[in-house]
Amino acid sequence: MNRFQELLSRHPNQSTVKSVCRSLRDGFWPCANTHHETYPVTWDNSHRPIKTDAERNFLESQIDKEVAAGRYSDEFGPELLPGMYCSPIHTVPKPGTDTFRLINDQSSWRVLPHSMIDCDDIAGTCMDGIKSLGASLRAYRRKHGDHVQLIMHKSDIQGAYRNIPMAPMWQLKQIVAFEHRKHVDRCNCFGCRGSYYV
Repeated sequence: MNRFQELLSRHPNQSTVKSVCRSLRDGFWPCANTHHETYPVTWDNSHRPIKTDAERNFLESQIDKEVAAGRYSDEFGPELLPGMYCSPIHTVPKPGTDTFRLINDQSSWRVLPHSMIDCDDIAGTCMDGIKSLGASLRAYRRKHGDHVQLIMHKSDIQGAYRNIPMAPMWQLKQIVAFEHRKHVDRCNCFGCRGSYYV
C-alpha cells in the first residue's frame, strides 16, 4: 500500500488518493447509519430454506471458495456475537446457463443492513457501462481529433466487488449463514445498497 501511495504522490487530487489508500488499509464504509439507538444490537434473519440439492451444493462450494480466498472468515456459531446482523443468502440462475449466482439479501427485513443506507446519501452513483465508454470515446475524439491514435485495454477483474475490503464495523453487519455455519463476510458484496458507492 505504501508503494501504491508513493506512485500516486504527484496525482493532482491528493485528498482522493489519501481517502482511497486509507480505505484500502482500514476498509470502506458504505455510507451507513447503523441506528445504534433504535435498531436491535444483534439480529439473525438468516433462515431461508434451500429449494434444491443443486442450490445447496452451489452454496456450499461458493462459501468454501470465499473462505479459501480470505473474503469470508472461518466458520463460527451458531450464535451471533453482539453487533452482528445475519442476512439470508440464496441463489439466482445466471441467464442462459444452468449455473447460479450467490445473492446476499440485505433487504428482506426493515432492520437489516439495506435499511441503514439512505438512498439520498448514495444518489447519483452508478456503474460505468458501454454507454459511458462510448460517450467518453466521442468526447476524446472531439477534443483531440480523429488523427490521434487511441489504444484501449480491457481489463476483466474477476469478482471486482469482492476485492474491496469493508470496514470491520460494517463486516459485523454482513454475517452469512449456511445451515449451521456462520461466517463474517469481509468484503463488498452484491446485495448491499451501498456497493456502488463504495
